[in-house]
Amino acid sequence: MQSRAGETFDFLLRASDKGINISESNSLKITLKLDDEAPEIQFNTPDKNLVEGQLSTLSLTIRDNISVAKYSIDLVDNESREVLSETGLDKKDISITNTDVIDLSRYNPLPLEGMKFSIIAHAEDSSGNKTKETLQISLMPDQPPIVKVISRFPVSNLTYGATQYTRLEVTDDYVTSDNPNQLSVLYTSLKGLDDINKRNLLNDIIVTPSDELNRFSFNYPEAGNLSGSLQVNELDYWLFTKDKSELLANQISDVESLQFSVDGYTVSYLIDVYSAICVPHNTCNTKSLQQI
Repeated sequence: MQSRAGETFDFLLRASDKGINISESNSLKITLKLDDEAPEIQFNTPDKNLVEGQLSTLSLTIRDNISVAKYSIDLVDNESREVLSETGLDKKDISITNTDVIDLSRYNPLPLEGMKFSIIAHAEDSSGNKTKETLQISLMPDQPPIVKVISRFPVSNLTYGATQYTRLEVTDDYVTSDNPNQLSVLYTSLKGLDDINKRNLLNDIIVTPSDELNRFSFNYPEAGNLSGSLQVNELDYWLFTKDKSELLANQISDVESLQFSVDGYTVSYLIDVYSAICVPHNTCNTKSLQQI
């Protein structure tokens, strides 16, 4: 019927019974409309901006006013290759979801300036109308998180033994619930940590291969030729060897035991844990909760 598009026809109904009676309805003029609407393609994912190592799913929808007959999807980087296709379709709406098409590991090692690649979707309907939609993607190297101190209280006139409140902001270009950022804060009176040429802390903040623990490593000439460790709850907390020192950001809420070792000599400590009960006029009383 597509070849007779634009022609007008008479449409009527004729009915007969089991005898000789025949009747006809009024005729209606019907003009066949030409199907000149191409399918519509809409990309749902991925985003136009991706980060190396990011897991990406290709998701798109193809719609037509009559029916989609076939489609194909090409991925174009330094070459062009067809990654998905299907023919012999007869559907008005088609949803495509694929987790294997976009493999960002093929672009490793990624240059510092990043790179671009494109996903091109082609679709054709049952009337031969064709359409094409292109999604251009920018792939950039994964950048380290940025930590900012938003506020702190008190700012000055610190009181020994008092609590300081700090509000931090962490921003990152790629974070997932399966691989969240880990924030570890180091409070210390040790001087020179902000000097790369002395303590060298800023160049040596590392994460263990298991990605379970942050470590602060810095120069520590005060140790001389000694080596030792401090364990909290039987977990390494502070390690030092000659002129190097390393603090491990273990998640410790309650201190149950302390053990300090230097060159084979070990000291274990008895611990009194106190709570402060404050009443009006800044009067505070302390009481021992437990002794280990």
